[in-house]
Amino acid sequence: MASKAIAKSPLRLLLNAEPFGFGPTAAIAGFFPHLRPHFDTIGYMGKKHTLDLQKSLPYDAIHDVTDTPKKNIAAPYADVFKDYDILFTAMDHKIAEEAQNAGLKVFYYDALAWYWPSIPPAVQHSDLYIAQNFFGVEQRLKDVFAAHADAHTVPPTAPRVAPRIGADMLRAKDHVLINLGGLQNPFWPLEDVIDYARAVITALRAAIPPSETIVIAGSEAVAKALHAEGVQTYPRKDMEDILARSKLAFMTSGLGNIYDAAAYDLPTIWLPPANDSQGQQLDLLAQNAMIDAALTWQDITKGEAIDYRADQQHVLSRIAATATRLCTDPQTQGRLTELAQTHFNGFADKNHSRTAIILDRFGNGGEEHVANLVINKARTYRRG
Repeated sequence: MASKAIAKSPLRLLLNAEPFGFGPTAAIAGFFPHLRPHFDTIGYMGKKHTLDLQKSLPYDAIHDVTDTPKKNIAAPYADVFKDYDILFTAMDHKIAEEAQNAGLKVFYYDALAWYWPSIPPAVQHSDLYIAQNFFGVEQRLKDVFAAHADAHTVPPTAPRVAPRIGADMLRAKDHVLINLGGLQNPFWPLEDVIDYARAVITALRAAIPPSETIVIAGSEAVAKALHAEGVQTYPRKDMEDILARSKLAFMTSGLGNIYDAAAYDLPTIWLPPANDSQGQQLDLLAQNAMIDAALTWQDITKGEAIDYRADQQHVLSRIAATATRLCTDPQTQGRLTELAQTHFNGFADKNHSRTAIILDRFGNGGEEHVANLVINKARTYRRG
């Protein structure tokens, strides 16, 4: 029997991701394959490193708005919006507001609903609001979105991965992963990010035994600058294979990486937080006994702990200054190597991650849930 043809929506869908960290663009790249069969037209609108993971995907058009002036965005954005009916954004409330002003329907995916001090009006007034579950998210929706007709909590975007048990699978784990995705943000100059990434790679290479194969992942800008150091940007499909074959990982503590560590049951040593949300997420994991090990700024510098719940710009300034110290002070670099080596040696016989238990609480496979909500909501509209 022939399979039933998928009824495609005539509405033109524009995807977008906030240019802060790597999580928003990774989420959109994960949703795309589930959405592509259901829409005749899908475009992507983004800037800087949010384009990295989108370039290899079969969009009908990719709109690079990197060079759009910050104070005069309405006209150039409207020039893109005129060719679409729906904007589906991962956490860019400014673009959501501009799309609303241009008359588009706005669907909003929020991976950090638990984190925001306040929810912008453009987000509260979105036509579809989707929040990835995490500590405090369900209560946030009850408090802020109680009157919203289409506000939903979905499981994390962590993939559904079958347990890898047995000698064959253990032998298949053939490398150590260093994942530097999530370093870039608008408040940290790219050249400083690259210097920091280079310092971390140097310290970790000194800590990891020479017999180990190391795979290093990062954004396109970091990979281009540090190609000689072995840094590459991997499409999501390739990254899934890399995660499955990793025996141990050093990763930035973005929520996407946290859920990847959980889904692949991957023992993980978390790198120092690169922004305030990463620091808060590590604190929440530690409070709930869901952390394997962490390299903290306090331990590396022997200085004062950073309060990640303080004003964001203050926190990011503290992190940038501390990262500069790591890049310029041999003693601090040596301390990072010693701490990383101690943690690595302690993981020699570990095949599981404490972080995996987060899936028992919040579930996984959220990409399909998100796509279904978008598809079904789009079906309620007519073109024109």
